[in-house]
Amino acid sequence: MSQSVPEGNRNVSHMRSITFALAGVILLVLGGCGERHGALPDLAAIEDVSLMKRTFYGYLQPIVAQENSRILQQRAGLAPIRARLQSGAIPATIGRSNWPRPGPGYSTLH
Repeated sequence: MSQSVPEGNRNVSHMRSITFALAGVILLVLGGCGERHGALPDLAAIEDVSLMKRTFYGYLQPIVAQENSRILQQRAGLAPIRARLQSGAIPATIGRSNWPRPGPGYSTLH
């Protein structure tokens, strides 16, 4: 005779599974940022789901802030080019072969 798992425990277990899956996907998308920002905390050892989430988001916050800063720097570098395009100082339609190569961390599709 098998014992049934109480509904509340099933929900917590399901939420933990979703949280771990989401954490894994985010870390994959961030490209191994754990190597640059320290090891991911041992979330499996944290029983309290609320504390686990706070710990995880606390780990991600500086990574996200750093990436946002990098994006803002890129935007600042593109602003003068946009202004020149809008003013007509450089043509808006230049051949793809004349486009600059992508910067570090980016690649082309071909």
